[in-house]
Amino acid sequence: MRIRNLHLGVHHREQCENNKIKIGFAPYPHYKVPLNLKGGDHTVNEMLTNLLNGEGLAVEYIDYNVNNGKCNWFFKRLIGMPYLYSQIINNNASKYHLIICDSGVAFNIKSVPCINLFHYSFKGYREKAGINWKLGEILNYIRLTYIQTEGAKNTYNIAVSNFLRNILVEQGITVDSIISNSVDTNIFIPYSDCKTRTRYLFAGGYSYYGKGFDVLERIASFGIKIDCVTNHVGNKKLNYLPPVGHEKMASLYNKYRILIYPSRFECCQMVPLEAMACGLPVVISNVGIGPDLKKEIPEFVIEGYDDQAVGEYVEKIQFIESNYRHYSHLARKYVLMHHSYEKFKESWLKSVKYLLDDYQSML
Repeated sequence: MRIRNLHLGVHHREQCENNKIKIGFAPYPHYKVPLNLKGGDHTVNEMLTNLLNGEGLAVEYIDYNVNNGKCNWFFKRLIGMPYLYSQIINNNASKYHLIICDSGVAFNIKSVPCINLFHYSFKGYREKAGINWKLGEILNYIRLTYIQTEGAKNTYNIAVSNFLRNILVEQGITVDSIISNSVDTNIFIPYSDCKTRTRYLFAGGYSYYGKGFDVLERIASFGIKIDCVTNHVGNKKLNYLPPVGHEKMASLYNKYRILIYPSRFECCQMVPLEAMACGLPVVISNVGIGPDLKKEIPEFVIEGYDDQAVGEYVEKIQFIESNYRHYSHLARKYVLMHHSYEKFKESWLKSVKYLLDDYQSML
């Protein structure tokens, strides 16, 4: 375990009311996203918050507010939101024993131990999904990569997959632990016999190249009927449907045969995991959970995005259909083995305890 420079101040010895451990949680401030249309990071953050509260720890969300008082004008212009959010966190650090923050908001967290949770890599997205980007977009993501890398220097860094860890290491970030996302397998369950299902599903946010809609269109040209549940209205090559709230996703998955998910960049994609927990076979690209899933169920994972890869999507869909019950069973079994809530809980409590014990020894 590497030695971290945690800059603990004496005032932190007087933090907690009634001797209760208090944790500050700083999630990425998603703008203009309806509460009922949460992304994977929202889901994981809520699950983690409920877990820690259930263990008797007091978790408090640290709100982001651009009007946070005095700040350095240069850093405000150059770094933007991560600098401002880190200022808020540092100004309130004396309230907490531990900070958990999204890697997109950390820039210079100090004076209290901090877990930097990596749901994402700006470097990874730029390199794998930045197709036809303009120079300004490329430069902005280079800037964001620098900020993300700097923000990880004095924090305990957790990545949500082996795939993401490898990218972060290339980015110059030391990863202390890997804790994969979890699915509530008591909610995401197979409902009933799937013989009446005839259509295929994509579900997720819209990005034409990022999420692989160009690949979906070419797959559909083979006569495969794909419903795209997303925040976009597209052309007639695919059947576009409006997004649904997360509480309705289990019901949605149970209406389809197979999830098709050709995204060019993911870190630990929740939609395929939730779908598999519902007994839905998946055919996904080799990113995020892809490399690990490929080791156990190679029929679920495709390499590449060209016409040859499209042909492989069609072939694997047909192959899965030829032995559907077998692959439906394997899908749920994989989630139960590798993404269970119990495993998620054990790993997170181990990391939190390590930092709290480390903190106490320095008082």
